Amino acid sequence: MKTATYDELYDDMVPDLGGKCTQPLMLKALQNAGRRFCKKTEAWIEQLDPVNLVSTQREYVLDWDDCATVARIVEVRQNTAAGIAAGNKGAITKERFYEWDGDETLTFLSGGVPSYDVTNGLEVKAAFFPHRQTCTIGEKVLEKYCDGILGWAMADLLSQNKPWKNLERALYFQQLRNVDVNKAMQEKQRGYKMDSTVRG
Repeated sequence: MKTATYDELYDDMVPDLGGKCTQPLMLKALQNAGRRFCKKTEAWIEQLDPVNLVSTQREYVLDWDDCATVARIVEVRQNTAAGIAAGNKGAITKERFYEWDGDETLTFLSGGVPSYDVTNGLEVKAAFFPHRQTCTIGEKVLEKYCDGILGWAMADLLSQNKPWKNLERALYFQQLRNVDVNKAMQEKQRGYKMDSTVRG
């Protein structure tokens, strides 16, 4: 997964916080904001590295970067050797044909168990949120929703009873946050509608 670091946003925070708020406090606010933003919107979606399909095997262990947690499995596909060779996506496996344990194990149920061995045949897309202590977040998420994450962090900081408190500016940043949250939620809903024709 390609990630970006929160310290890219420090320069945007300093004008309102001045030298009164330390970088560790700014980082903590950004960590909380990034985590909450991704949990609420599912804006951080990544395609995991493909896994080998094994005939009649039900359980598969998924792998991803340690900086994040899977919030939800968005899509499961099973591909064929011919499909991979042709550069095609695999066929979607409907949700009723698999279970996810909330950690790293995906289990196929009756009707979803693979019938053939296929190298890199299991293709999984997942929604992530960053860990509490990590300094990184999905690169595309930060690029696309920078204002929303920054707005969430700044609204929290400027609402605190600290020397940098400024409720008028906090309201401004809340509005930035809300615009990007709404935008991300609309994209999520569009994704559901696009998938509805194949999910069954």
